[in-house]
Amino acid sequence: MPLFSPRKQYNSLDEELVLPPLRPTTILQPEHFSAPLQGLSYPVALDFSHERFKLKSFSLLTQLKPAALAEINLTDNELRSIADLSRFVALKTLVAGRNALGSGDGVALQLPRLLKLDLHGNRLAEVPPLGGVPLLQVLNLSRNQIAAKWDELEHCAGLQALDASHNKLAWGDGGGAAAAGGNDEFSRAMAVLGSLRRLRVLSLRNNPAADAPGFRSWALANAPRLELLDGQPVAAERAAAERAAASGSGGGTGAGGS
Repeated sequence: MPLFSPRKQYNSLDEELVLPPLRPTTILQPEHFSAPLQGLSYPVALDFSHERFKLKSFSLLTQLKPAALAEINLTDNELRSIADLSRFVALKTLVAGRNALGSGDGVALQLPRLLKLDLHGNRLAEVPPLGGVPLLQVLNLSRNQIAAKWDELEHCAGLQALDASHNKLAWGDGGGAAAAGGNDEFSRAMAVLGSLRRLRVLSLRNNPAADAPGFRSWALANAPRLELLDGQPVAAERAAAERAAASGSGGGTGAGGS
């Protein structure tokens, strides 16, 4: 899905700024750049996804002006923390897939202009803190171990696309129990989903919650602007549900499928 592509090669005025290292490296050195970092100004786009970058630190980036960095790709490195990127207050796109990031302070960001965050393929056990990224529109948390902190998503009212597939989200017994009023955890998860009024793309496949009876119907009922769910368009399902409700065969709720 284009919204979540982790391998985007950034093209900008500075597309030749990052020079691939001659041998694998865990830290950044001045020779990895074609120009002095101190003199660069916004918008700077940096791509460290080359196979010979195995970064455990990006401390050299402190030489870059805090308002200079617009985009950064740190895919396929060995980072345990990206919290220091919070100094780059103008950052709009942060891709740090397939690193060694775990839950905690290492993924606590304060980036007021961030629009896209990609943390797929890390070691997250819960949704990272999102209070510091209020303008987020695209979030990729796929292929982690996330089982908790779903309500962090309420901080991102403008979220348009969310990929949380291949995680451990369970929410109790799922849609059937929720329909009977017996699952507060599932009901709370659906309320969080309902707070994302601009959400158009959602993937929760390969989570226990997504296998629960009635999950898809409940997700559609609570996310009225959703266009794509687990890779499948939802327009036909919505139309069928509306026809069933109009004919009186929708069970009164229009959401509690089994």
